[in-house]
Amino acid sequence: MSLLLQLLCVALFLHVRHCQVIEDVHVIPPPEPILVGRLEQTVAICIVRADEPAAIKWRTRDLPYKVEEKNIRHESGIFITWSELKMIPERRLHGMEVTCAVQQHEGTLTVQNIHFAPEMVNIDVLENADESLQLSCHSEANPPAEYIWKRGDQVIKSGVPSVTLPKEAEPGLYKCEAKNYLGVNAANLQIVERKQHRSTMKDSLSWTIILGVTVLFFSRYFFRSLPMV
Repeated sequence: MSLLLQLLCVALFLHVRHCQVIEDVHVIPPPEPILVGRLEQTVAICIVRADEPAAIKWRTRDLPYKVEEKNIRHESGIFITWSELKMIPERRLHGMEVTCAVQQHEGTLTVQNIHFAPEMVNIDVLENADESLQLSCHSEANPPAEYIWKRGDQVIKSGVPSVTLPKEAEPGLYKCEAKNYLGVNAANLQIVERKQHRSTMKDSLSWTIILGVTVLFFSRYFFRSLPMV
């Protein structure tokens, strides 16, 4: 303990007859991942070293929680207060900060080990200059999802979030599956016969031009053949 801290403690002791000395406050994550959908689990652990058992308060953005605490007295006379913050795991806990406060001391932990199955799976489509299609799949998951691409029940690519379909790609239902060890989710995309569609449009345009020229020719012939009045 520093001399200044000792003097402050003595002054406080003379005034209120008590002085608790906090040596350090540490907040650590639990050793195991926190699984969404399971029962109440330990989200964070606060460890406080002081000259007597510490009165710990948690701040969790007003989310409900429970606490389990125990005090261990070291042979040196220092007390170690171990406080476990317990909550029902939810998706919104991922990335949230929790704070352990003792008097004027506090420690903060950003919760990063919330594990949840893939959700919000989406497929983005981009047409390249050569008329091929770039399909990109993304999802929210922790651990990050692995991706499998299928056309119908046939696997066409796996292990990557994007796939390129050639200009002459077979039409059908394409599926992106996102999976991790907690579950799987998917998004579908229907690909139509693009080549045939373009040919049909070209044919329709050609027939429209031919019909227009024919009508124009016969109209001019018809008006020329009318007798002059």
